[in-house]
Amino acid sequence: MSAEPTNAAQAAPGRFDPTRWAEHLVAFAVGRPWPVIVLFALLTVAGAYVAATRFAITTETDQLLQADSDWLKNKRTFYEAFPQLAKVILVVVDGQTPEAADGAAARLTAELGKPGASTAIRAAWRPDGGPFFDRSGLLFLPLEQVEATLKQLTEQQPTLLALSGDPSLRGLMRLLRLGAGQGALEGQTALLDQVDGTVAKVLAGEPARFSWQQLLSGKPPEPSELRRFVLVDPVLDYEALQPGAAATTRIRDAARGLGLTAANGFEVRLTGAASLADEEFATIEEGAPLHLGLTIVAIAMILFLALRSGKIIAAVLATTMAGLILTVAAGLLMVGRFNVISVAVAALFLGLGVDFGIQIAVRYRDERHKLDQARAAVLRTAHAIGWSLTLAAAALLVGFFSFLPTSFKGVAELGLITGVGMIIAFVASLTLLPALLVALKPPPETRSVETPGLAAVDHWILAHRKLVAGAAILLVLLGTPFLFRLEFDANPMHLRSEKTEAVATFLDLTRRSDFSPYTISVLAPSIEAARPIAARLAALPEVTRAATVETYVPPDQGPKLAAIAAARGQLQGLIEPQPA
Repeated sequence: MSAEPTNAAQAAPGRFDPTRWAEHLVAFAVGRPWPVIVLFALLTVAGAYVAATRFAITTETDQLLQADSDWLKNKRTFYEAFPQLAKVILVVVDGQTPEAADGAAARLTAELGKPGASTAIRAAWRPDGGPFFDRSGLLFLPLEQVEATLKQLTEQQPTLLALSGDPSLRGLMRLLRLGAGQGALEGQTALLDQVDGTVAKVLAGEPARFSWQQLLSGKPPEPSELRRFVLVDPVLDYEALQPGAAATTRIRDAARGLGLTAANGFEVRLTGAASLADEEFATIEEGAPLHLGLTIVAIAMILFLALRSGKIIAAVLATTMAGLILTVAAGLLMVGRFNVISVAVAALFLGLGVDFGIQIAVRYRDERHKLDQARAAVLRTAHAIGWSLTLAAAALLVGFFSFLPTSFKGVAELGLITGVGMIIAFVASLTLLPALLVALKPPPETRSVETPGLAAVDHWILAHRKLVAGAAILLVLLGTPFLFRLEFDANPMHLRSEKTEAVATFLDLTRRSDFSPYTISVLAPSIEAARPIAARLAALPEVTRAATVETYVPPDQGPKLAAIAAARGQLQGLIEPQPA
């Protein structure tokens, strides 16, 4: 038997009827299946060519936002004034002693800063050390600490003078032997304990360092004294998934080459904007094969359970892949390149685009079970689900196009490309898929596609619709009070995995206010204009401290220089030691 839909002819003239339009598209496709297939094949080949020759993705996160936003303009202005701070990699160097950490950071900075050593790094410098601080670092201490430090040096002068002729382990042991023979080690428990601990570690095969700074201070070093920083200005390649990968590799190779490893008592970690972005993209790349594989397996299982026919499954998959290729090509033509958000259009299209095909194919199977002719079954399918399919497509289109007004450029581009993709998927499902179903001629459906178990659930819901509606309303009312406890987490760091080195290091730095990377930079036209701004900011309870360029000019230089000059005469033997 056969039956042809008649509702389209009965539709009121001049009135938009989605069912009628869907039937017209399907009727055109099933009447000319091979021309439609060839046309889509040519379009798909053209789309594949566009995607292959023009595909580009930028991983620069600044391009995810509208360029005319005020804060982004301020950010651009700041980095134009200080370009070396735009996308730095922060290298955190931890050592067993202050001297070890300082020496390691100095050697690493010198290695990374060698001219022509690497095209991946522009410059490397230390914000907490270097020649300037070697000369003037004492002046940055408070006056009380300067005086206490000079007093310690004066008190330890005999020991330091004895070591100046042979500043090695041999010289230290000779000093201890002489001191023991003269009974002069009383009160030197700190020195003996430190020597004993260092020698014990060496004999046990563990990395050990002797700290002269700890010896002079008489107390264990603070955690901040065991940590040094190196700032690296990398050359970023935004055409790559990990723009700073080359610079990161260069830093790690240099650290290994200098022996800055855990086996030698050092820990070198990377963080900063570039490293955080690279690790995030690396995590995506690492999980992509698994996620893509699971998606394909899930789609294959759904298609098999729903369609049960190799020819129908092939038709749905061919339609979906053709739509995906055309969507990617259309996206490249519209926006030029994908970004780290809009590239998700592929996953969205696979999940939503294949749904159109499944709806049509399942309904086709049901109609094919009732009818002998495939062409008539396809037309009946269009008549049955034309309205619902159009409504679903329109809802998706409105949903994705609602992203367009946002200033978040990455999301806006995702909405534009995916919305156009839904149009492509809708048109392909009503043209290419019906043409393939007619051309491939799937076998007749001998069994009904109904699922008795689920049908019983439908019947129960219809029979107890008041109970179901009442239960739904009750659940909504019970859940409403929890909305008042809803909190919004605005910290983007919580979106990243704490297991990655860059994130773990970043969070480690935030635990100390003097190392915290959470800072705000404000540009002022002059130091006179900067002073009141800094004062107002420092008064806020949310601000730990406010610094200006004057912060880097040591205060009380007169009294400090006087104290240093007074101590110079007493420390003349250390300043100008006799030849060994």
